[in-house]
Amino acid sequence: MNRLILEGEAYWSCVTEPNMVFEPCYSINLVMDTNSLKLFEEKGHNIRCLKGVQSNTVKEHKRKTKNGTYITIKEHERRTAKKSLVIKRRVRQEKGMIINPPIFLCSDINKAPLKNGTKVKVACKEWQHTGDYGTFTGLDLEAVQVV
Repeated sequence: MNRLILEGEAYWSCVTEPNMVFEPCYSINLVMDTNSLKLFEEKGHNIRCLKGVQSNTVKEHKRKTKNGTYITIKEHERRTAKKSLVIKRRVRQEKGMIINPPIFLCSDINKAPLKNGTKVKVACKEWQHTGDYGTFTGLDLEAVQVV
């Protein structure tokens, strides 16, 4: 379908190594301007709300974590909810073939595990699939460049 180059802030990114929690996949949540997100939402893409923990004191914040550790979330991220576009790439195809990981371009090796809020450009390909349960759309993660 269409090859796109998107620009925004990266959150919860797994670009160099796949996320193995549910289905192994490379992924990135891209926060962009609201007009761009509305266009993708109208096309049927997955838009996720990234909202920090709603607590005012450290004790409430600590109580909400299971193992008692602190989660570092900036104060302004607790108050405001950001919406992000979810871009993924599977590790394996349905037939078991391994898919190449996305290309990661970064001039500074210290930024290798992307931190939340890093400015990036993302190259992705739009796909659409019609099956027995309806029509699904998504974005295939091809490359990430730190700006």
